[in-house]
Amino acid sequence: MRIGVLYFVGVMSFATVLNAQEEKVVFQLHEQQQYLMMALSVALVLLVLAFFFVLRLRKTVAVQANRLNQINANLQEKIEESKKIQQELIAQNRINQRRVQMMKCLLDLEKLTSERQIEQGVFFQQVVHLIASIWEPTELSWVQISCEDGRIYKTTSFQPTAPVLQTAIMVAGNPFAELRIGLLSIKTESEEDAFYQENKDLFETLSLKIGNFLEHRQIEEELTIKTEDLETHQAELEIQNEELRTIQEELELSRNRYSDLFNFAPVGYFILDENGYVENVNMTGATLLQVERNRLLHQPMAKYVGEESLEAFLLYLRRVFKKRSQQVCELFLNLPEKGFVNVELQGIAIETQPEEKQFCRVAMIDMTERKRMQENLIVKDKAIESSINAIVLADLEGKISFVNPAFLKMWNYHSRYEVEGKSLFLFWKNQAQGKMIIQKVLNKEHWVGETLAQRKDRSEFPAQLSASLIKDESGHAFRIFASFLDMTEGKELQKQLRQSQKMEAMGVLSGGIAHEFNNILAAILGYTGLLMEDVPKVEQQQQHFLLQIHTAGLRAKQLVKQILAFTRTEKQQQISFDLGPLVKEALVMIRATLPTTIQIQTDIDLTCRPIQGDPSQLHQVLLNLFTNAFHAMEEQENGILQIHLKEIFISKKQYPVPKMKEGDYVQLVVQDNGCGISEQIKESIFDPFFTTKEVGKGTGLGLSVVHGIVNTHQGHITVDSTVGEGTTFTLLFPVTTTETLGNVPEKRVNGKGSEHILIVDDEEILTTFYKAALERNGYEVTAMNESSVALATFRKNPKQFDLVLTDQTMPHMTGKVMSEEMKHIRPDIPIVLITGGVDEQLERQIMDIGVQEFLRKPIEADMLTSTIRRVLDN
Repeated sequence: MRIGVLYFVGVMSFATVLNAQEEKVVFQLHEQQQYLMMALSVALVLLVLAFFFVLRLRKTVAVQANRLNQINANLQEKIEESKKIQQELIAQNRINQRRVQMMKCLLDLEKLTSERQIEQGVFFQQVVHLIASIWEPTELSWVQISCEDGRIYKTTSFQPTAPVLQTAIMVAGNPFAELRIGLLSIKTESEEDAFYQENKDLFETLSLKIGNFLEHRQIEEELTIKTEDLETHQAELEIQNEELRTIQEELELSRNRYSDLFNFAPVGYFILDENGYVENVNMTGATLLQVERNRLLHQPMAKYVGEESLEAFLLYLRRVFKKRSQQVCELFLNLPEKGFVNVELQGIAIETQPEEKQFCRVAMIDMTERKRMQENLIVKDKAIESSINAIVLADLEGKISFVNPAFLKMWNYHSRYEVEGKSLFLFWKNQAQGKMIIQKVLNKEHWVGETLAQRKDRSEFPAQLSASLIKDESGHAFRIFASFLDMTEGKELQKQLRQSQKMEAMGVLSGGIAHEFNNILAAILGYTGLLMEDVPKVEQQQQHFLLQIHTAGLRAKQLVKQILAFTRTEKQQQISFDLGPLVKEALVMIRATLPTTIQIQTDIDLTCRPIQGDPSQLHQVLLNLFTNAFHAMEEQENGILQIHLKEIFISKKQYPVPKMKEGDYVQLVVQDNGCGISEQIKESIFDPFFTTKEVGKGTGLGLSVVHGIVNTHQGHITVDSTVGEGTTFTLLFPVTTTETLGNVPEKRVNGKGSEHILIVDDEEILTTFYKAALERNGYEVTAMNESSVALATFRKNPKQFDLVLTDQTMPHMTGKVMSEEMKHIRPDIPIVLITGGVDEQLERQIMDIGVQEFLRKPIEADMLTSTIRRVLDN
């Protein structure tokens, strides 16, 4: 551009010069020609300029094209560089993301390791998933941790590819596990190197953190174990803590904290010098020696040692300082109040410098309680050995470790070697039941019940079992204790006891019935007696009717006595008599009623000593037994009734029966060969109202009455029977050496009088009878039916009555209580108490409070008036 302008200026200058020359030369040219020349000149100049411009433009274009090519090349280079930078940024971004994931993994791992209670297997499994979260799924194939003990933890999508990364997890300098990572695709060697270098620090950090966690966990477990060991050796630590006294600073810091522990420890602690003088002592030690603590200091320990143990103590002291290890010695102390006390010394020398004074620590333990416990253990061992119960110890699986002699005897074994080591289940009849019982013991710690056992010869017997767990001091069960009791005899005793309880219950029932029935009979007999006095003798038919009513009443009275034979509270005629003649008399009576097909065989020893009882009741027993035997042989063609009577001696072991004393007995055996009694009903034959006879042939009271009468005579009855072969009744009565006369009936006196009698009975029908009977004999009578009203009347004017006649069983207040109150008011008032029941204890009690007479219903008029007259006259 600048060159073109320069050319244009030069052409214009040249044209101007040329134009000036032309003016001078051809001044005369035509003006048109002049213009034409000027135009041509301008055109020529323009043409030249255009030519130069074209040339210049072409050159400029070429230059610009070169520049554009250069710029394009540079641009391509920049694009390539940008692509490289972009790839580097993507790679860096991936690295940053992985680093973020790595940091997150490390944080999660840090949180995981902070959970001290996490289980090791759960920890490793979570670590595997944490590591897998660092890489892309397209890069990582699997993660696996292999422990030295064979345990393996790996990711869920496990594909067995060759591991490219692995590192050892070290715990306390030892390989504990190996961490491995597999790639999903195979990489080049350079890529693997770069991948390894990139993640090397991460793997080392992961393995280091995992190892540290496991090491800390291991240290914590070791500390826990050591803590437990320290707790179990607490007594040793209490002795060893004295060594801390060698460090003054620690002693000052711990003195306040451990002073109570030292002073009030259950063991006496002493610090002794090498001459045996007490340098220090705790409160327990001073109490043990019965000396004040301050008075013990700087005193020789030998002063309290018994003379026979003194030499042993001095030798022990030398041994403690010489051997420098814990030494034990047992000796006797001689104390003022306790006398000789057995103690154990456990001492050890305190480590000091050679030039310093030597000391030792001594723990003194009172062995009195331990000796007593040892003696108790010996006694318990002896008790177990001599126990009549079979005792066995077994482990928790039921294997026997110990049995006592009673166990061997009960199961018929000769030696413990035959039993020990065997399973306890083998000694049950039903082993499945035995296993179930042992399992119940393990679950509930105790079991009591009855089971069926099996002896060595496979015979069975019932046994009462009590089993429980034996635990150690920490409460862990380690043994089963079982005690067996042979119930063979107990079953028989229980059977007899049940029978006795049935009869006692029937006695209570019969007593209640008798009380009410006697009230009725008292009215019947009483009013009948009064009518018999009122009806003239000439009216024989009415006298006969009244006599029949009176006779029926007396029979009912005897029936009540028979019912009361169920209980021992009924007073019977007790005399000493021979049973042999009574048996012969009963046989003569029964012979007339027996058919000729039944044969009677007797073996009666008339030299038997007498027994104590009521002959009339035992006569009834004999007739009942003979009649039952006859009924059992009714359909027998050749019936045989055998009667045996003899005197025998019975010991408890031969005949174990409750309340039966050892001694001489008269034995009566009544045996028949009739139909017999089945086992199903044998236990019920003595029950009241039980019978196997047809309707109309029996009341069911026969054998029950027999049982009651035998019991009232302190006797015993048993039955042995086989269906189709016969029945044997065996009766035992204790021999007596006392001659006793029967009850002599008192002579009745004239019952007439004029005194004022107070009658109290809740039964109006009886008070009316008593009043009528007494008024006929001249007495003045006040009759009342409420005891509380009668007591209030008596309290108002106690002098107006000469005698009180009262019933015992009344509502609101009994006759006994009312009599006590009346005796407090007027001690000299005569009282006659009437009862419809039977209670010997009540009779003794009312006699103690001053009641003059005790009557049992039913009472007839002459007995009532005669008794009242006798009491008033006395």
